[in-house]
Amino acid sequence: MAFTFTPLNQSWIEPASEFVNSQFPEAVATLGKLVKIPGIAWESFDSNNLDRSAAAVAAELEALQVFDTVEIRRSAKPDGELGAPAIVARRAGAADAPHVLLYAHHDVQPPGA
Repeated sequence: MAFTFTPLNQSWIEPASEFVNSQFPEAVATLGKLVKIPGIAWESFDSNNLDRSAAAVAAELEALQVFDTVEIRRSAKPDGELGAPAIVARRAGAADAPHVLLYAHHDVQPPGA
């Protein structure tokens, strides 16, 4: 796979910076709401909170209105039990365009871990 470097258009920097600065307080507030959900992926904790965490993240992605689909999925573990919920958001693009994959956790660690 070959990558090409496109120099950054300097005229984009100021508007992008202004946008980020204007949205930052809302982003921090949203993240604050998400981290309050005790979605701990640990057998001795209430797994319903993981479902709440997944639903909250999916709702935030849907609210952006930039994805064609937002789904909560679960994969089967080797023992057949379903694993923790994962959120998959997709937006179609040109077949020959670069693709982006973002992988991140929405669960948190138990207190003291």
